[in-house]
Amino acid sequence: QSTWARYMLRHPPVHTTNLAVSEDSVTALCLTGSTLVVCAFDHSVRVWSLPYRKCVRVLKGHEGYVTCAIVNNADLITGSWDHTIRIWNLARGQCEKVLMGHKKAVTSILLRGNFIISGSVDHIIKIWDITKGEHLFDLIGHTDCVWGLCWFDDDKIISCSKDKTLRLWDITKRVCLSVIDANLSSSILRVGCWKKTIIAGCKDGKIFVWKFRDQDNTYDYPIPIGSCQIHSDAIMDMTFYGGVCFTVSLDSTLSLWNISDDVMKSPLQLKPSQTFKTLVSARGSNAFSKKPALNYSSALSLTVSRDLVVVGCVRQELVIYRWGRK
Repeated sequence: QSTWARYMLRHPPVHTTNLAVSEDSVTALCLTGSTLVVCAFDHSVRVWSLPYRKCVRVLKGHEGYVTCAIVNNADLITGSWDHTIRIWNLARGQCEKVLMGHKKAVTSILLRGNFIISGSVDHIIKIWDITKGEHLFDLIGHTDCVWGLCWFDDDKIISCSKDKTLRLWDITKRVCLSVIDANLSSSILRVGCWKKTIIAGCKDGKIFVWKFRDQDNTYDYPIPIGSCQIHSDAIMDMTFYGGVCFTVSLDSTLSLWNISDDVMKSPLQLKPSQTFKTLVSARGSNAFSKKPALNYSSALSLTVSRDLVVVGCVRQELVIYRWGRK
């Protein structure tokens, strides 16, 4: 029996509000507990209470659209097209620090302990001290925009770039350990890692998978596992939860599929387990309608919790699904 059969999305989508979730396209999402952070093309960051189905706070300060967000205890960290990273007190809605140093848009951020790691259109990865609000050092190697970052282990990260390569970095030693150059035909927009399995999502809708050997401590080059046409357009966001990989695309679909140790034996398990059209809008009077809307829009962002999958789209749309294991 297929290992991904344990997972399901329950229809219809569950909506949290009958108001617009933002005044523009939803570019980044972050879900923590019952709080949903919605970032948008209108430069705003909105904090929504899911139980009360309302926006409780609007954070303003960025001068470009917000590309990424992550919650750290009481703090919210956002990156923007205005070249800056802002650290907000989530409860008070106040900006406490502004990190400036990138020369172009910030595209992705990671957090570990007191350190923030940011990728940018300026080709550079920067490491920051979140407590002091100071820039520590740079990781330089990519020759084009850094679109995505993910953790490989406690002191190593993987970056993906418009230069069509992936790089494995040792943060402690400040060096690049490996460059994965697979001669891809399309830019890599998102990267994720489950255990030592690396998944890259590309502009042409394909995913590519590699895996480092368990005993390999040299990280010369991972084993290529395979590729699959998951979407018909660019993969805009990717995240993992409990061994399941979720992707959303400009083709207006959400896909979830299992990544397990079995993938080494059967690349066919890269096939999407479920794909759904993002059909229902979370704005206007039809927000609680049980019938899916006829019009749908491209998916831009994604966040997942233990029981919810939230997809942000263009045209102020937000789609929320309940999901779980049978």
